[in-house]
Amino acid sequence: MPSAERGAGSALDIDLDPSLIFAKWTGVAGALLAVSGGPDSLALLLMATIWSRESGTRVFAATVDHGLRPEAAEEAAYVGEIGAALGVPHAVLTWRGPHPKTRIQELAREARYRLLSEHARDVGANVLMTAHHADDQAETILFRLLHGSGVAGLAGIREETQAYGLTLARPLLHLRKPELEQVCADNNVPFISDPSNKDSQYARTRMRELTALLEAEGLGPEQWRRFARRMAGADEVLRRAVSDARAHIAKETSTDSVRLDVQRLKRQPVDVIAGVVEAEITSFLASADSIRLDRLERSAQALREALDGGRIWKGTLAGAILNLDRSGSLTIAKEGPRQRGRGPRKGN
Repeated sequence: MPSAERGAGSALDIDLDPSLIFAKWTGVAGALLAVSGGPDSLALLLMATIWSRESGTRVFAATVDHGLRPEAAEEAAYVGEIGAALGVPHAVLTWRGPHPKTRIQELAREARYRLLSEHARDVGANVLMTAHHADDQAETILFRLLHGSGVAGLAGIREETQAYGLTLARPLLHLRKPELEQVCADNNVPFISDPSNKDSQYARTRMRELTALLEAEGLGPEQWRRFARRMAGADEVLRRAVSDARAHIAKETSTDSVRLDVQRLKRQPVDVIAGVVEAEITSFLASADSIRLDRLERSAQALREALDGGRIWKGTLAGAILNLDRSGSLTIAKEGPRQRGRGPRKGN
């Protein structure tokens, strides 16, 4: 366990320019930093402290203790010592209650963001900052590529998104992990090494090994960054096409269904049809299940083929029943309990 006795004083040594790194968020009501004690988040804390002093923007720090490792409480206390030395208020947020036996990483992430967002509101911060960096970006895109993500997923980690009623900011996306480790070293701030980062049972570890191999072949962070930028652009084009298509569709809404004149959609690409169907299901059924991309694409393809042939079609998707008649009218209604689990199917 590192000691906070050295470093993290009032005079910080930062070669990078925090005023540029955090410029986009200068003047916000307040920023809560998610700090685990690793090199990435400690570098975020060190650089954000300088930014706060120079800009007057209020910053806070918080560490989430998931209760999954016995040393987690001691690590959180260490981050608190660093925060105290820097003059940054720090809180330890604990994930309480019974923990699940399966999907532990996914559910721990959900709990982490829930706890952080609640604390951000408590301290008056409207921005939550995490220490995702360029190496995380490469690993994320590769993971999503291998698991069949669409263009939205392949855009990778966005610099800024809106969620949990907050702005989620990732100011370090253009920096590499060794640069962040150097920030800690230059300021005599030891960091904590998470042993799970070397455990190959976790997908993130395997992606890290793969990205290292790909970088040796010339596919490094700059190339991944360019790829993410292009995918984000493609996603924006698709979103606008979907929005335009929806704006030209006549719609009738009742308490238990929505009826759409989708005749025009037969001239649209399948991806646009899929986007329209997804948007309508999501807006109609607030509690809709997560829509799997492969099922959505199959439904959109079947819908377009039925429109082209002037045929009826019926399918189920994410808790909704979809009925297309020969006139090109699509009705979306909530699926009944006995029908759940059936996949989309073609009509006669």
